[in-house]
Amino acid sequence: MSNEISEDSRLERADALGLATARTLIVLHSGAMLAMLTYIGGNSRESAIAIQTEAIISAITYFSVGTALVLIALALSYSYTASAPGQKWSIFWAEWIIPLNLVVAIGSTALFFSGVHAVVAGIEGR
Repeated sequence: MSNEISEDSRLERADALGLATARTLIVLHSGAMLAMLTYIGGNSRESAIAIQTEAIISAITYFSVGTALVLIALALSYSYTASAPGQKWSIFWAEWIIPLNLVVAIGSTALFFSGVHAVVAGIEGR
């Protein structure tokens, strides 16, 4: 029995981890947008905390762009996986799909924290 991990096993685990990361980012961004919309729906003049409208708009924009980036990366990853080996598309993405997904994951995470920052910076006490 060998301690070496086969290349197929390694790629399967990387694929599963990538999908889990994408799902997590989508849930984070979607949950944050839902929280913002819930705040807007339940906000009243008597609330102890108010968030500036510009901050809410900025945050929802950050969360939306972060979600869109992840969805685009998922679509590209799927098209790479579904393409036949040896095609120009497949050969090109074989080299670039993992770095692209890494950059998208980092960018999407940064957009999430930017959205949170926009909300926190826009809080004003009443």
